[in-house]
Amino acid sequence: MPVAIQLVPAIIVFYLIMFLPESPRWLIMHGRIDQGIHNLRKLRRLPADDPVLKAELDSIIATYESQKSQAPFQYEELFQNGKS
Repeated sequence: MPVAIQLVPAIIVFYLIMFLPESPRWLIMHGRIDQGIHNLRKLRRLPADDPVLKAELDSIIATYESQKSQAPFQYEELFQNGKS
């Protein structure tokens, strides 16, 4: 019975998560820039030509470009006390 009680909220979350939109950052990182801009506009409730929206979009793209130029993450870095 205790396990069944814990499963009820988990099932509800599992079902409802399918209806959540992808994050703008994820969409932009996967090349779906127009959809990312659309989701960012809906999230911030700003018009398409707003300078705040443009600045955040530029920040997301700059962060992605910076991360893309670095070497991919390796899990062994967690245990080697590396520079990052």
